[in-house]
Amino acid sequence: MRYLTEHEIHVMGFQRSGQHGIISWILGHFNKVFFKNGITPKMDKVDRCLNDSGWWYFDTKLRPDFSWEERNSIDKEQEAILIGTEYLWFDLEMNPRIEEEKRKILNALNYDLFSKKQHYIFVLRSPYNQLASWIKWKGKLRMAKRFAKCWNVAAEEFLGITDVIPHPKIFLNYDKWFVDENYRRQISQELGILFSDRGLNTVMKVGRGKVYGSSFDKMEHKNEAQNMNVTERWKDYQNDDFFKRVLSNDKLRKLSEQIFGEFPL
Repeated sequence: MRYLTEHEIHVMGFQRSGQHGIISWILGHFNKVFFKNGITPKMDKVDRCLNDSGWWYFDTKLRPDFSWEERNSIDKEQEAILIGTEYLWFDLEMNPRIEEEKRKILNALNYDLFSKKQHYIFVLRSPYNQLASWIKWKGKLRMAKRFAKCWNVAAEEFLGITDVIPHPKIFLNYDKWFVDENYRRQISQELGILFSDRGLNTVMKVGRGKVYGSSFDKMEHKNEAQNMNVTERWKDYQNDDFFKRVLSNDKLRKLSEQIFGEFPL
């Protein structure tokens, strides 16, 4: 059987959960990678999915700054394929078109199977830091008003109360990942790849025609991500009534304390 790629890695989470930091870090484990950003569960036929333009190609050996070039499709010259799924609401299902479009790619490139190794990384960030990033990024509207329900859905999957994300899956605590090298080594081992922190300090340039980066710092720390104060974003809103009201949800607080320890507010 002929495999298109050795590693197929899906990085998944609600927006502003830190998944692009995880993706940057994973990219640093390889030299040649294709990455598709922003897959959502309920794309219709006019939206981008896998078998379309918008693939980002990284050759991290030739471009150590992790800059990317846009490609119309995947080709054979890669070591891994990364797919980023961003959840907007309460549904953790995968986009149903992904498997169909994998088959189309395989037919076009004359391969039998898409990947030899497949992993789904589900990223969870502490609710107080994630909500702070959401408010800084989008204000106090839309998603922020539904934040508790969305975060609770993610936390229940993280804790194994639900089992929606495909296997083999890795649950990744973003706050712990950011500060703990041993934890990062553990994640690399679970992925079956040789540990590297080469991409740890890279802030991804995400978006078409715009650079978003961090909600708080934009691209100010593009090569020094570890200098960002991502584990204490909540302090900017600790006296904000809206922020405190969203985080007063009893279920959210209980789930958060099981995963992240004592609630800071």
